[in-house]
Amino acid sequence: MKQSADYRNEMGWTFDTLHYHIARLTEEREKRHVQALEYTEKALVVAREALEEYKKNSNEWRATMKDREANFLTKTEHTKDIDSVLKGIENLKEIVNKSEGARVGAKETKEDNKATWAAVVSVGMFLGMMVFELLKLSR
Repeated sequence: MKQSADYRNEMGWTFDTLHYHIARLTEEREKRHVQALEYTEKALVVAREALEEYKKNSNEWRATMKDREANFLTKTEHTKDIDSVLKGIENLKEIVNKSEGARVGAKETKEDNKATWAAVVSVGMFLGMMVFELLKLSR
């Protein structure tokens, strides 16, 4: 069996080359960690800026919605308006009913007037015939 020093020599590794190789790997790993940290910091800066922009836009949107909601009709105003409309409808119904009744009453009155005139003309004709007959008899 060979000694470990001989084995290392056959593979080409010495203490110095192994130390050099591990140091280079450590440096590369350290560079990658530093680079990853830099990318993470850049990402955090971008994320913070995006968050600030989001908050700014959210506040603007919230203010716009608040202004818009100030113009919305409240339930109390809506109820009052509906009650006013319903009262107006009831008033219109009364006016229509009165005008319908007046129209029907006027029609009935007109027909009554025609009947009255017909009766007056009939009575007048009857009296005229009676007077004519009386005059005929008295001659």
